[in-house]
Amino acid sequence: ITFGEGGLYCGEEESVAPTFTVSGVAPFRFTYTDGIEQFTEDFSGKTFTPTAPGIGEYTYRMNALEDAYCSADTTSQTTIVKVVALPTVELGADTTLCYGESFTLNVHNDGATYSWLPLRDGVHAELKESYLVDTAIVNHNFPISNIQEIVATVTSAEGCVVKDTVVVTFKERPAVSNTGSKTYCGLDEAQGATFTLSNTAVACRM
Repeated sequence: ITFGEGGLYCGEEESVAPTFTVSGVAPFRFTYTDGIEQFTEDFSGKTFTPTAPGIGEYTYRMNALEDAYCSADTTSQTTIVKVVALPTVELGADTTLCYGESFTLNVHNDGATYSWLPLRDGVHAELKESYLVDTAIVNHNFPISNIQEIVATVTSAEGCVVKDTVVVTFKERPAVSNTGSKTYCGLDEAQGATFTLSNTAVACRM
């Protein structure tokens, strides 16, 4: 019997157990361990792949093997499979900010490294676990847009990479202007000032 390769897997969805390849006359029965539990399998093919393991470290070893006629000597060969949890990255739902407002995103994971887009000032990369979202990320990145996609990339100590994206829409604050000062002769000619509002469709305060 020979074992397939082990390795490091990022998350349970990617994990794969090593494949056992046997020679002899079917049917086969063998007993193996993953370092945590022991299993006995009957099969008639030439290869067998155990169920993919969950988060943890597993050492696969064959304990017993027999075909239709004979028993084989057990092997000391082992294969190690390590499955690590993915970093947690959750930037939340897309949102809207008024110019002058800000908030901070945080993607802390122990032992991880970080990178963010867009660049903080159009030049320098942010490599910290937190990222300040304000109009500077709009004004310093080209082409200038009122809609900005923010991407966080987190790499775990084991090299597993996870990304998340949030879209922030920046809105101009409403503005008001008036007709300016004017002098009237007598009350009959006097008029009040006219105020003109702009950006009134935006839910921002002046």
